[in-house]
Amino acid sequence: MDFIEIKDLKYVSAIAKHGGISKAAEELYITQPALSGYLKNLENRLGEPLFERIGKKLVLTWFGEQFMTKGGEVLLSHKHFSEEIERLFHEERGRLSVGFPTLRGISLLPAVLPEFSRRYPNVEVQCYEEDASMLDALIRLGQLDIAFFNCPIDSDNIDYQLISEEEIVLTTSKDDPIISYAVNKPGCKYPWLDLKLCREQKFIINYPEQRTTQIAAQLFRQAGFTPRVSLKIRNLMTTIQLSAKGYGMAFSSEKYPKELCFGEKPYILSIGEPVIMMNLIVGYRKNTELSRYAQEFVDIAKRYY
Repeated sequence: MDFIEIKDLKYVSAIAKHGGISKAAEELYITQPALSGYLKNLENRLGEPLFERIGKKLVLTWFGEQFMTKGGEVLLSHKHFSEEIERLFHEERGRLSVGFPTLRGISLLPAVLPEFSRRYPNVEVQCYEEDASMLDALIRLGQLDIAFFNCPIDSDNIDYQLISEEEIVLTTSKDDPIISYAVNKPGCKYPWLDLKLCREQKFIINYPEQRTTQIAAQLFRQAGFTPRVSLKIRNLMTTIQLSAKGYGMAFSSEKYPKELCFGEKPYILSIGEPVIMMNLIVGYRKNTELSRYAQEFVDIAKRYY
């Protein structure tokens, strides 16, 4: 015997309720001949009649009654299931897995999570702090819905949207004499310093896989010198705080020294000809359509971050 479909149960239920084909066909929005043919084919599949005619009415046979006793339970469960799915759809229940580099979370989450949670109180947000290469892998494995990166990204399997554009700046102590050589320059947010003048300065450098270090290497090549390194360290906040204390100059996205420094803030300088801009993007698996609440998380980030 072939399996029974929900459609079979709905059609038999409608015929039993109305005691005939005509009104049942109206309820089901099909023609009478189509419903009659469907019933005949179903009875042939089952090998038993579901209805017998008594007078002008179609009445369930004993087999038909047994069929609909169990079938009615299935229809009721299906109805409850459909209602629950509809409710979940409208209430936007779900889970959103978000990844970002550790330092990004300090500014990103306070800017986005409170408003997102007000709009989607039934969506659980799971946060993952990893380096960019791990975030890339987690997206490709389907373990993250979205992740925030600095461009460029290395994977062809990730689509992305632009969140913000940030200037790469040089930070140092407010007492550093090199500041006196900085000038106001059109197109620069901060006093501009020719990096060639920093040949004798000491620099705090991050690790090679970090985007700031890659940009710094490009700037040093343009300036024509190899930097004197006072310290190599991964943590960007520590890097910036040390630069504020005069331990060495450091490269950073402009957002970090402006918004995230605790205690003494460094002096911020524009560098490069032209200045270097870094794009913050949100990435997700290629050819994947974001859920409504995932897209809303992204849109909030675009507005406030």
